Amino acid sequence: TPHNIVCSLLNLVRFMDMQDKRLPLDVKLLAKRSNDSNMYAKCLRYREIEFFSKNLSPSIECIEDLIVVSNELGLRDRAMGVLQNVISDYSHLIDIQPVWLEKLNLWEEAKEIYQTHITNWNTNNSNGNPCENKDWMTDELGLLRCSSALSELDVALTHANRLKDQVKNMDTLLVNKLSSNATSSWMLEIQRIGGHAAWMLGKWDNLENFVELPINDTNTTISKSFSVRLDRNVDFYKTILSIHKQDYSSAMSIISETRNKLSNEISSLVSESYPRAYRAMVSMQILSELEEIIEYKESVANINSSSMPVDIESNHIASFNSSNSLAGTETNHMSPNKRNSWNNNEDTANWNSINSSGSNITRDILRAKKQNLLKKWRSRLKWAPKEISVFRQILSVHTLVAEPLEDLDSWLELVTLCRKEGMFTLCENVLKRLGAPIIIPRSSTATTDSKSNQPINDVVNDILKSNNTIDILTSDENVPLEQTSEKVYSNSVPIPLGQRPSNMTTSRVLFSTMKYWWSSGDRQKALNELNVFIKSLPKFDIQSNITS
Repeated sequence: TPHNIVCSLLNLVRFMDMQDKRLPLDVKLLAKRSNDSNMYAKCLRYREIEFFSKNLSPSIECIEDLIVVSNELGLRDRAMGVLQNVISDYSHLIDIQPVWLEKLNLWEEAKEIYQTHITNWNTNNSNGNPCENKDWMTDELGLLRCSSALSELDVALTHANRLKDQVKNMDTLLVNKLSSNATSSWMLEIQRIGGHAAWMLGKWDNLENFVELPINDTNTTISKSFSVRLDRNVDFYKTILSIHKQDYSSAMSIISETRNKLSNEISSLVSESYPRAYRAMVSMQILSELEEIIEYKESVANINSSSMPVDIESNHIASFNSSNSLAGTETNHMSPNKRNSWNNNEDTANWNSINSSGSNITRDILRAKKQNLLKKWRSRLKWAPKEISVFRQILSVHTLVAEPLEDLDSWLELVTLCRKEGMFTLCENVLKRLGAPIIIPRSSTATTDSKSNQPINDVVNDILKSNNTIDILTSDENVPLEQTSEKVYSNSVPIPLGQRPSNMTTSRVLFSTMKYWWSSGDRQKALNELNVFIKSLPKFDIQSNITS
């Protein structure tokens, strides 16, 4: 195949280079072909030669490839170093591109640059058609990606709907001017980002509108492009929609087709290095979990379609008949009308009892199935790479079966990853989804409190000792709360009582919220809320308990 031929030629160039017989080929060409062939190590070497050239300044394409390829190879520090070097040495020649910041997960900074570009364009071209300018659309799509990455779902959905309408309403002359490649790639990106936001918000009609958008089939490269990351493929969202509609045969067909495509990608990636193929293996795991979700939903439908299992039903009917036979001996002395009325009442009462018992058994069966499924998923998630994008995609699929509060351990681990990576906006949005009382914007600077430089775990221990209370927030054997103080919700949006989780769930979410406040710089608020919460806990005399 052409791909194999290119790889062989690149290996030949490398071999001749090692023999000190370098072939007269342009380094930029070699870097580009290496990147296109997914030979990232070779691409990185050629781009480094170009970057450190004494005769020419590095091009924007060179810098972008260095950042992207370093990330793909797991060299995040190297990618950050490239960006810092460009800022310090080439800022007068090269403008920082927001897409570089995206690759480094600096979504908030990239979003600010995109917003600035869009504002400047709108100011300078108040009477122009924005769709005529590719740079404008590039900035709009970048802003859309940032909103989605920061889990600003409402904003992302509104933005995607607006861009979708603008691209659809472009006239034929404008499409020809921009080329069908551009419009097709724009629409595909709008589809997947808008589809994801609609799915997470539970707006299934919007999701259907996005995934059913027509794409220009004349461009087979764009329309049939495939990524090992499932959330970058529109077919993934078609699968989600089919599962929601209970069209399981269509969903299984798409899953099978996607698995075949992934198998081809994995075979080529494993030949290069195992870490390169790991993300494709995660996608394989997600496909398996989608099949498990379909199996679970089919079993739920089968259980719900019958009032109760056959063996349980027969036992209840037997007891029902025996009770009627006994009742018949007791009603022989009654008048016919009275006897019929009594028997009808007894029949109704007995059948109501049977139906109630059957529904309870059904609920127990479904609850056990769900718990077993969640337990299996949690055990798998322990071995998943500790990356925010991986966790978000896996946990999003799990919401087809269980709400986030039903799988709190996994979602709090995502919160921890966001906090450690410094993605505080995403951390805040995930906590809000878990019911955290967050309304105060986080501070950009740390407080000057005397404890501000002290690790938060040490501060927690100090407060616990001073209040002589038991740490129920972090221990493995959690002691259930007798009461939840309303003081916890002071200075925050009150959560309706009917929507509040259990006491222990509330405690864990609140404690994660306090750690988020501490890490993001609002340390005084974290300490105040933590102190108020701990004082509201039931007292526990540790000394007397040890003595007894």
